[in-house]
Amino acid sequence: MKDFFKKVYSEIAARYELVNHIFSLGLDIFWRKRLARVVVRDGATRVLDLCTGTGETARCIRRLSRGKVSIVGADFSPEMLNEARKHSGEGIEFELADALKLPFADGSFDAVTMSFAARNLNSGEAPLVEYFREINRVIKNGGAFYNLETSRPSNSFIRAMFRAYVGLLVAIIGKKFSGNDEGYKYLAGSILEFMGPDELSRRLKDAGFSQVSYTKILTGAVAIHKAVK
Repeated sequence: MKDFFKKVYSEIAARYELVNHIFSLGLDIFWRKRLARVVVRDGATRVLDLCTGTGETARCIRRLSRGKVSIVGADFSPEMLNEARKHSGEGIEFELADALKLPFADGSFDAVTMSFAARNLNSGEAPLVEYFREINRVIKNGGAFYNLETSRPSNSFIRAMFRAYVGLLVAIIGKKFSGNDEGYKYLAGSILEFMGPDELSRRLKDAGFSQVSYTKILTGAVAIHKAVK
């Protein structure tokens, strides 16, 4: 599965942000800002943006902190990191890294952020809780992990509409704008099959985090989890 992800992200890197904005009708921009505001509000000064992709969340945190937060963006795709470097200025370092074996010492960061990547890790080479344990390792005591991810709406009507939108349109839009039919068919399936917020909270607690909480967005179609070490 790891090779599949590398192939997909190498092919869609140049249009990754555009396709995400089209999928979400531009709402993902505001969701990332909401995540970034929480991180900045909580006072983190050194942040790891894991599975950073093209660095969009990392740049958002940097802007909202007015340059006061030092950020490392880590990803396993060289092509995605190349795109990230093109669009990012000073204050953000980018490193090639495996999310299961992060090249950072214990307690290196005040916070770790991750946006729309947990469902991919859930299909990775190890159980999701193992990735969460590795994230826990690089966070200082008292620091936190912030996870932005698609979720399961609690309202049955919204849930049905959400599933219809994802099932019918995501793969079509992905093929039209990115040219990668296989990758976006997987994306659609991963969104629909991913766990709800309570189950994700349990995985975070199993990984050693405490004070796990979450905020639902768009009646639960998206959720932001905060897990304190």
